[in-house]
Amino acid sequence: MRPEPAAITEAQVRAIHACLHARGIEDPEYREMLAARYNVTTCKDLTRRQAAMFISLLSGGHRAPARPKTRRPIQHPHQPAPEDTPGVVSLPSPAQRKLIAELVTEVDWYTPDGYQAWMEKALGIKRVRTSRDAHRVIRGLKGLKDGGHHAA
Repeated sequence: MRPEPAAITEAQVRAIHACLHARGIEDPEYREMLAARYNVTTCKDLTRRQAAMFISLLSGGHRAPARPKTRRPIQHPHQPAPEDTPGVVSLPSPAQRKLIAELVTEVDWYTPDGYQAWMEKALGIKRVRTSRDAHRVIRGLKGLKDGGHHAA
C-alpha cells in the first residue's frame, strides 16, 4: 500500500499565484489549466509534485533567482557604560535584575544569606547598583550553576 502523496505547501501556493500574476493569467483561465492537466479546480488540491510541475510550467522552466538573505544586526545584551566616561553610570536593566533573581533561586546556597555572602566575598560588592555589577553577578551565578551548585 502506497503512502498518500504529500500535499502542496504554502510556499508553492504563493509561487503559483506569483507566476499567474507575473504572466497576467486571469482566474478562469488558471482554473481551466488546472482542470485540463490535473482534474482539480484549485491549486490547494494539488500534490507537492504536481504543484512543482505546475510552477515549472507557469514559469517557463525558469525559476526566479532567490532573494539574497539579509543579515540582521546582532542584538547585543545591555552593555554597561564605558569606564573612561567619568560620572556616567549605567543602572542595571530590568532584564538583568530578573535574570539575577532567577539565577539566585536556581543556585543551591548552603546558608540563608549565601547569596549576599558570596557576592561580598567573591565579587567585593554589597549591592547590585550598576549594570557592570549586574553583569559580573550574572556571570558569577552562571558559573556557580554550571559548576554544580544548582538547586535540586
